[in-house]
Amino acid sequence: MYAIVNKFGVVVGLATKNLGKSGFDYIKVTDEQIIKAIMDKKPVRYIDASLQAVEPFRSKTWEQIRAEREKKFAEADAALFKAEDAEIIDPTLDLSDQKKSIAQYRQALRDIPETFQSPDDVVFPDPPFNN
Repeated sequence: MYAIVNKFGVVVGLATKNLGKSGFDYIKVTDEQIIKAIMDKKPVRYIDASLQAVEPFRSKTWEQIRAEREKKFAEADAALFKAEDAEIIDPTLDLSDQKKSIAQYRQALRDIPETFQSPDDVVFPDPPFNN
């Protein structure tokens, strides 16, 4: 088996023989773990004349997601308090639908760690209020 390596040292696939395509290097692979990693589409690089499985690049961390989520919780709390204050000031107002939407939004924020596998995959829900 041959690993197909682009000009950046990134393995982009496997071949049974050296196809000699321009712009790619073909590196003979004998390590079964590297072959499995390539077949499983895990990142493999050609570094220092050897093929190495590498950790995927993460642009965000769970700590960053948590910090952003905490900010969104604070904004939701402010919107909820504002709705509650408005109902106290004017008892004829019924903002229960708005408060329910905020509660559902807060639940969606709480569910983020169980909903997404990776911090890079996280998509925050749209708030049901204007910031």
